[in-house]
Amino acid sequence: MRCRRFTARWGYGAFYMARLFALCTQKPSIMMADPAPIGEHNNRHLPQDNLLPMREVSIEVDWTRMQRQRAAVLKHTEVPPYLILPEVQQLLNHCYDDTTYQLINILWHTGTRISECLTLTPRHFVLDADEPYVSVNTLKQKQPRQGRAKPRYIPISDEEFIASLKRFIRARNIKHDERLFAFAYSAAIKRIKRFVATLDADLQPLISVTPHTFRHSFAINAVIQGIPSIQVLQGWLGHKTIISTLIYTQILALETHHFMQKIQFRI
Repeated sequence: MRCRRFTARWGYGAFYMARLFALCTQKPSIMMADPAPIGEHNNRHLPQDNLLPMREVSIEVDWTRMQRQRAAVLKHTEVPPYLILPEVQQLLNHCYDDTTYQLINILWHTGTRISECLTLTPRHFVLDADEPYVSVNTLKQKQPRQGRAKPRYIPISDEEFIASLKRFIRARNIKHDERLFAFAYSAAIKRIKRFVATLDADLQPLISVTPHTFRHSFAINAVIQGIPSIQVLQGWLGHKTIISTLIYTQILALETHHFMQKIQFRI
């Protein structure tokens, strides 16, 4: 039923189902341990010639509906307060202090903790590669007994963000190992609160905004737009356990009305 619903929502007229593995198990460890989980003859039975070529699917999000649902999501789930994409874009469009703008922009595009963001230097960003990214030292997790923890890799895909960050670094002549933001954690909080307070009443966010709000918003944005692997999001956020990451998927917990529509209450 869910496959049919997503097929229609994404603009397809049909979907194909095929068993890729002959081995059936609920435990991935058994699948990984088996030397031939696909099976000896499984591939020859897949209709290779009839399978449609895969193409990128863009998910259309009803942002107005997502905003209306937020109060219910926050009331009925453990999802922390968040902003959705149009709200963050509106904040950035009305932020005229370049330092505050870049601070919010980095938090929004990378999902870093504010403590991690404040340690970033131009050296952490690889912006001219074919696949740009930022290398972030995870500060909240305990360090391993032997050696230092590996930094986490967060890809960057927004060309406008990349160009804006380059301009910021160049205009301020920030050296390769110099911090982008020369202020402390408390000053970052005050800076964002001060900016939000200056907004006109019709631009005020419907929730209280802190630097950590943009980390939550980054995660929610990824879930809403269909990130295919929760483990990928876990890696981006630097969560030690996936339980912390799964909280963000609860934003989908209210997407159950179509199930109720299938239940008959009268004959």
